[in-house]
Amino acid sequence: MGVFAIVKILFVSFSAPVATLAVMDKDGTARRSIAATLAAVLTLSQANVVFPLAAVGLDLGMMMLTSVIGGLVAASATYYWFARQPVWQDGNQEDQSVEAARKTPKSIMQIMSDGGQEGIKIVISSIPLLILAILLVNVLKLTGAIEGITWLLSPYWNYWHCRKPPCCQS
Repeated sequence: MGVFAIVKILFVSFSAPVATLAVMDKDGTARRSIAATLAAVLTLSQANVVFPLAAVGLDLGMMMLTSVIGGLVAASATYYWFARQPVWQDGNQEDQSVEAARKTPKSIMQIMSDGGQEGIKIVISSIPLLILAILLVNVLKLTGAIEGITWLLSPYWNYWHCRKPPCCQS
C-alpha cells in the first residue's frame, strides 16, 4: 500500500496519498509501516508542483530521481531507526486490531473501492479550503501585496543573481 501512496504523490497530487494512508490505518497496518509511508510521502515532490514547473524548465527526470531517493531514505530511516520501539510494532489499538481480525480479508477491488471513496470524501472536504485559498490569492493581487513583496525581495534576487518570477518581470 505504501507504494501506491508514493505513486499517487509523484503522479497525481499532494492530497492523493491521504486516502491510501486512511485505508492502511483502517486495515490494521502496523504503525511503523504507516509512519514510514508518511515519511516517504512528506519527502517526495508533489506532482501538482513539479509538472507545472517542468513547463518553465525544471528537469523532470532529475527531480523524480532525487525525490524517489529522498523518499526511500526517509522511509528507511523512519522504519529502521525512528520507529524501533515496541509500541510501533503493533497495529493501531487493541480494539481496532481485534476488529480487523474479525473481518474477512478484502479483495484488491474492495481495497481500491475503499480508497476511491476516501479520496472523494477528501476532495469534497477540501473544496472550502481551495475556495478560500483562491480568494486570498486574488485579494493579495488586487491589493498589490504580491508586487510589494517582490519589491522588498528584489535586492536579494539581484544579489543571488536569481531571475524574477514571470509575474514580476517588466
